[in-house]
Amino acid sequence: MQPKALSVAMRVFRAVMIYLIFAAVTSLSLLFTVFFSYSLTDRPLGDQLELAMFQYPFIIQTAVTPFLLGSLIRLFAERDTLIKKTLYPGAEHLGSPKQILRSVVTCRYFWIQLGTLALLLCALPMEIGFYPLHFLFSHTVLPHMAKKAILIACLIPMLLGISLWQQTAAFYTWQADEMARRPDRSFPLPLLGVSGFYLLCLLLLPPVLTALLAAFSFLAGISFSLVGAVIAALVLLLVLLRYLRALRIRRTFLKNLRQRCEKCGFSLSSIRRPYRSVLRIRGGADFTVTANGKTYPCKLLAAPSRGNAMALSPEGIAYVIHVIGLRIRPGRGMHLSAEFLGGARNVLGGARWYTHMELFRFTTKTDFSFEGEGQRVLIVNPVPYALFAGTEKHAQPIDNGERVGPYKVFAGSAFLNALERDCIEK
Repeated sequence: MQPKALSVAMRVFRAVMIYLIFAAVTSLSLLFTVFFSYSLTDRPLGDQLELAMFQYPFIIQTAVTPFLLGSLIRLFAERDTLIKKTLYPGAEHLGSPKQILRSVVTCRYFWIQLGTLALLLCALPMEIGFYPLHFLFSHTVLPHMAKKAILIACLIPMLLGISLWQQTAAFYTWQADEMARRPDRSFPLPLLGVSGFYLLCLLLLPPVLTALLAAFSFLAGISFSLVGAVIAALVLLLVLLRYLRALRIRRTFLKNLRQRCEKCGFSLSSIRRPYRSVLRIRGGADFTVTANGKTYPCKLLAAPSRGNAMALSPEGIAYVIHVIGLRIRPGRGMHLSAEFLGGARNVLGGARWYTHMELFRFTTKTDFSFEGEGQRVLIVNPVPYALFAGTEKHAQPIDNGERVGPYKVFAGSAFLNALERDCIEK
């Protein structure tokens, strides 16, 4: 077989494998739903059940299946050695998302795989892979072919969008792997993990959500104001989670600070309102440490949200860049470079901050400047995924112990280690 013919055959094979795995997971969830529904009744298998028993679970499963399909396409895209060899220019030469998208759209291998998935979608019965969606549309008066045509007209654009999104995201995954010098990705374990995760979601989400709805219905029977209070409490809890996490990290650092000073014989002053800086900075140093004959005035600065970037200016201003958008790869081991703070999207390996497909952003400024005798130390605790020196318009990534104007910048644990080794000023 010629190399080009082999490449085309592999494209078709990849598409078939994606669809088969997708259909297998959804079919297993369908069987579970059917047997679970029969278990709730005294009827033997084969007897007709009320359609209402399936409607709610199938609505939830219909909402989950696009995410399953997208995750499978992403897994195969990240391991697509042919497109990587053909289109990927290397970490240092990776273009903007528009340039990557343009190169993907012009690649025939991408369209062969996408076309095969579309043909499978059209040729196979809707019951294979999309049975919940087929069931929800099956009770209309339209002919079978008309119903399938409507479903296909809805699914093909979704398939196109998912494929373009995930193939574009694969370029940034390859860049992160190259910068971290990670080996090529293998298939078995991630594929099993994703399939198992979505299978559990398809199995467990319907009964879990049903139980939650029953609980809210019970509360509504008592008082609608009680339901509102519960919802408001949940929203408030979600907002406060980041601050609760920050307070926990701050408490751990302060405990370790006192223990390390006691162990090494360092002199530690009283700490002024140690938890206040998580919410609001006050003037002056928060505490001083005298170690190895040197005194270090220290200031505590917090980054409650790990996903935001922080830039520290030599003038003592902390710029926190809040980016609202879609994360293609949440928690990837990379962050965007200094140019991203000004709007570009070049990438630089290092910390763990990476947001793509930005919707909007805003910047908050905090004055952390303070005076003191000796080397002034700024302790960022907790730290964000990306820490820069500069302003929101021009900055460079920094690490522990680097100087920003008159300040030495450390994370909490790094400061304790540097204090014990007497290398804060080095």
